[in-house]
Amino acid sequence: MDDRGTEAAPGPDFRFEADEERPLSRVRKVARGAARAVYRRRKELALISTIGVTIVAYMAAYVIRFEMRWPAEYTATFLATVGWLVGTRIIVSFLFNLNVHRWRYSGIRDIADIVLATALSTIVFYLIVLSLPLQLTVPRSVILLECILASYGLGGLRMGYRLAFEWYQRRLANTGRTGERSRILIAGAGEAGSL
Repeated sequence: MDDRGTEAAPGPDFRFEADEERPLSRVRKVARGAARAVYRRRKELALISTIGVTIVAYMAAYVIRFEMRWPAEYTATFLATVGWLVGTRIIVSFLFNLNVHRWRYSGIRDIADIVLATALSTIVFYLIVLSLPLQLTVPRSVILLECILASYGLGGLRMGYRLAFEWYQRRLANTGRTGERSRILIAGAGEAGSL
């Protein structure tokens, strides 16, 4: 309404093409929102990734052991033992604090912890399997293959995340979109200052 109380006629739309939201900027907003959601739920996602990698590694170990085909006679054994394996892997991963660390700072120490935790949970799983009344017991080669595949899978996820994060940070730095960041020098921090 104008000063006299009458309806003002709609004026022309003065938006310029530069003001319109570009499709690429919408994609970036969605990606940022997804990244924030992942960041807020990182502990849960780390737990889910541990469960997923464990199950896939266990299945793959059976397939590799039986010459690239699923052994139908071992399906009942698989179903009876997969819960025990996942349970021991989760408990040991919490004992080693594997689901707490930030993956973007993963390094050799984290990979060593993953290998140790996977080996320990595999030993506990093997002892559990020996005590279970199964018609067909889990072959030892499957247990060993699962340990190797799970170690590679869990370590690969963390290193892959770190590589992707560092690539993204370098890309932002090269395009000049780092925001308010500035380089600093930390004197006397030793290796801790390299983060």
